[in-house]
Amino acid sequence: MEAIIKAQNVLVAKEKLYVLGEFSAGLAHEIKNPLTAIKMLIQRAYEYHEPMDGEDLVIVKDELERIDKIVSRFLGYARKSEAVVEPVDINKLVKNVALLTKQRMEKSGVELSMKVDEAPLVCHVSRDGLQQVVMNLVLNALQAMPQGGLLTLAVKRDDRHVRIEVRDSGIGMTDEQLQRAFDPFFTTKENGTGLGLSIVGNIIETLHAEIEIFSQPHQGTNVVVSLPYA
Repeated sequence: MEAIIKAQNVLVAKEKLYVLGEFSAGLAHEIKNPLTAIKMLIQRAYEYHEPMDGEDLVIVKDELERIDKIVSRFLGYARKSEAVVEPVDINKLVKNVALLTKQRMEKSGVELSMKVDEAPLVCHVSRDGLQQVVMNLVLNALQAMPQGGLLTLAVKRDDRHVRIEVRDSGIGMTDEQLQRAFDPFFTTKENGTGLGLSIVGNIIETLHAEIEIFSQPHQGTNVVVSLPYA
């Protein structure tokens, strides 16, 4: 009996360490995205000897605030606190993500096609949560095109949904990869954490949204996020 209890205690301790490791890796992964955006702006200013203007400084400020919110969200994760819902211009949010990732696209030889209207398209949703989703999807798409390619960002609307599409012309995914796409720590990238789509899936649930992935090997990937629209 003592041996059984001791074995159970060891298993419980290992499970706690696993959960802690998953939690820490998820936090590190999410903080990395806004830090990358800030780094790219500073790199551009350094390489081209250009001072950071007002718009760049606003982006840096917004991304630092997003880091603060990400940390707060992870610290409150156990309490399952509800995301703050507010009116968000989906078109503007998608264009902002394109701006934040513009330098990385240029360095990767990726051409951007934007199919987003200038007129506002407002949904009631968590701004930070949705921006994390779109940012993760765009970065995944860029990683899928190491030799360059075409990235298409589109926003579409019908009577019930607003759909955000992130399409790349990259390496694509097999059926097995599609089935495991949202599994924590599953990755085919050499330096990947396997948490990007796992975190995206969790945020999608909090947004009461849906996500679909369409892909075939060597034929690119199209990810569609459907938000309820009333």
